[in-house]
Amino acid sequence: MPIPLQIKMSLYYKIDKENKTTKISDFVLIAPDNDNLKSEISVLLDNLKSKVKKDKIEEVSSFLYEFYGKPQSENIENWLKSHFGI
Repeated sequence: MPIPLQIKMSLYYKIDKENKTTKISDFVLIAPDNDNLKSEISVLLDNLKSKVKKDKIEEVSSFLYEFYGKPQSENIENWLKSHFGI
């Protein structure tokens, strides 16, 4: 599996009235290559043909969580619908 794009980022809180910013935390944004991700999910879905939509979404979510971090369920559902018709 290719290493996904990883971007170091920082999150700041800004108070407009004082024009002051406070750093809250640093984090790493992980952005997998879309073509590689489609290929990985395709293999997973091939093994889940007999499962219902809900189970497929849960399995894909678990896979993404394990390898890429916590995904947002709405994003997963939209992505699966647009790329796999699920």
